[in-house]
Amino acid sequence: MRLLRDLPIKNKLRIINLFSSALILSLVATAFIVYDRETSRRKMEQDLYILARVVGMNSNAGLVFDDSNMIQENITTLRADSSIMLGRVFKQNGESVASYYRQDLSDLAQQQAHLSKLSYFFFHSARSSEFPTVDYHPEGEYVFFHDDYVNVYLPIILSDKFRGTIFIRSDLEALKSRLQWALIIVAVVLTIALFISSLLTSFFQRSITLPLSSLLQTMNKVSHEKIYSLREEKESNDEIGMLVDGFNQMLMTIELREQELALANTEIMELNERLKAENLRMGAELEVTRRLQTMILPRDQELAHIADLEIAGIMEPADEVGGDYYDVLHHEGQTKIGIGDVTGHGLESGVLMLMVQMAVRTLLINGVKNNRQFLTVLNRAVYENVKRMGTDKNLTLLLLDYEKGHLRFTGQHEELLVVNRNGHVERIDTLDLGFMVGVEANIDHLVHEQEIFLQPGEGVVLYTDGITEARNPNKEMYGVERLCTVISKHWHLGSIGLREAILADLHHHIDYQKIADDITLVVLKRRC
Repeated sequence: MRLLRDLPIKNKLRIINLFSSALILSLVATAFIVYDRETSRRKMEQDLYILARVVGMNSNAGLVFDDSNMIQENITTLRADSSIMLGRVFKQNGESVASYYRQDLSDLAQQQAHLSKLSYFFFHSARSSEFPTVDYHPEGEYVFFHDDYVNVYLPIILSDKFRGTIFIRSDLEALKSRLQWALIIVAVVLTIALFISSLLTSFFQRSITLPLSSLLQTMNKVSHEKIYSLREEKESNDEIGMLVDGFNQMLMTIELREQELALANTEIMELNERLKAENLRMGAELEVTRRLQTMILPRDQELAHIADLEIAGIMEPADEVGGDYYDVLHHEGQTKIGIGDVTGHGLESGVLMLMVQMAVRTLLINGVKNNRQFLTVLNRAVYENVKRMGTDKNLTLLLLDYEKGHLRFTGQHEELLVVNRNGHVERIDTLDLGFMVGVEANIDHLVHEQEIFLQPGEGVVLYTDGITEARNPNKEMYGVERLCTVISKHWHLGSIGLREAILADLHHHIDYQKIADDITLVVLKRRC
């Protein structure tokens, strides 16, 4: 079956047809031979009955007059039929009165000389026949077929009176010869029929194999050359035609998909080029923003000139620069500290941060000391610029004024952490001290001020959410509580030492990964 399974379809069809034809023809031939054999046997029986009846009728006179010579002369006429092997005539009492043996059977005549009684002869001749168990009856008609001959027993009747029995034995050469010729004819006919069937199969199977072969060639060409515009020609509306339709439909679908993929690939390449250009532009913007952000940060020498305060600040921009803002300005004995966080990232956030820095410096230089008025005017200026820019940027902003230990602060930002001399941290919520800058045109009614006094050795810590919301690999945030713990533990190190301790602990928490948001930290401590 495995060998048949792997054969080409045309060979499978040829084998199936030849096998089916051979099987059918064999059945027909077998039926013909069996029928011819039975017909020939019946005809042979009829012929032998007729011959026996004629010989028996001619022997009536000899039986009536008990003339054995007449009977012998009559039975000798059987030599006219060369197939008759022997013949005998028996009286009513079963005694043999005349015999005929074919010339080549003289030995058989000597062997059966002792069989003078019909009953003995009957059972001897019937032994090993097709009907060995037939009961003997002197007046019965019997036919016994053996392998090489047939025996016929026929009663001799005259005037409805049983006179004796005629026995004839004939060979089966004629029957066998007829059967042999029948077999030869059947074999010849079977061979010719199979040959013709093979030719017809080869001719008609082309209507199946040729379209399939053409379809296979097209499939191979499509598979190797990737030419999806090819189409197979449909030659019929049968199952093969439906297969061709399905194949062509599949090619059409693939061709459309290929066209869509080619178009998508072109669009992707164009988009990739645009993205490259956009990345270059954004890279340039980020670099400009990063430089702007760091250019306006307070210098160490500026902070050192503020005699009453020890200040340490730092800003670490993320890869995608945000809008963190912090500044320390000193003018005519007044120190203004600001910290804020612009929403979003990129150039717009950086520009908004610059606006805030410029506005704070301008208002400070122009002598605006009222913190509520200071933040309200700054918000109005930022709001107008944001509106002109057509953006939705805004920021949290906390402003602190320090003068001789007094620290006044206003604005909404992260919690203000106030630290006493022993490192104890007090958290002050700034939610009710202001509003997001740049969202509303007038926030005067939302701005409030709070004041504390710093003893020598006390101070505050300012930060942006880039610190408290920094996450470790397990997505756990750094948090305000941990920041307060580090402050309490390292407050004695001074502003710079505390700044470095906080940064070290923060980077350890995030497992020294890249920071996701700007980190801004300002530590103010009143000198002792």
